[in-house]
Amino acid sequence: MAELRLLTARQLRQVYRERVRSDFPPSERRPLASMERLRAAGVYDTWGMYEGEELLAYAFLWRSEAYGVALLDYLAVCREGRGRGTGTLALSLLQARYGGCSLLVEAEAQEEGVPPEENALRARRLSFYERSGFRRLDYQTRIFGVQYAMLVWPEEAAAEPPGSVSEPAPEPAVPAGDPHSGRRALRRSRLFPPPDMYLTIPQERTDSDEYPGL
Repeated sequence: MAELRLLTARQLRQVYRERVRSDFPPSERRPLASMERLRAAGVYDTWGMYEGEELLAYAFLWRSEAYGVALLDYLAVCREGRGRGTGTLALSLLQARYGGCSLLVEAEAQEEGVPPEENALRARRLSFYERSGFRRLDYQTRIFGVQYAMLVWPEEAAAEPPGSVSEPAPEPAVPAGDPHSGRRALRRSRLFPPPDMYLTIPQERTDSDEYPGL
């Protein structure tokens, strides 16, 4: 039976080297050092979905206990798990694990000027989340030059009025020097911000080649 397991530091480095690098283009890869710092700060969960000792999928989430929100930063199905409903199962296990908070997803939105096959792929990804109970929010954000639709689970969280979120407790400190821990993390930590708070994030070098030892 498949189950979620928190990756050890060694497993995270292995998954990053063997999976993340091939599954995501450089412009979409958070540096491993960034993940490790956020993980050490207690705000970043790195999960593997295993069947026995075989890794079928992995998921990394940025988590804010103060706001009751977890943002799905990465979700990928390994080659060994494709074509058998692994992605849907991984998402359902995450929903069970984070049932006490709202799950937030950024998924590439369909855009004019994008090749039809790419837009078709984006539509399938959005449908994947919607079939699992996610609902699109009424605004989008642009990150690294790509337009993203915002989705939230459970569905009733999307209907919560913006002023209904109580003032949170202070966030745990995030290590300095993390290129993703400033505006991007703050932006993501609020489930219902007005659209004008979704700042355009400048391009940053995220290629892990600058981190030796991988």
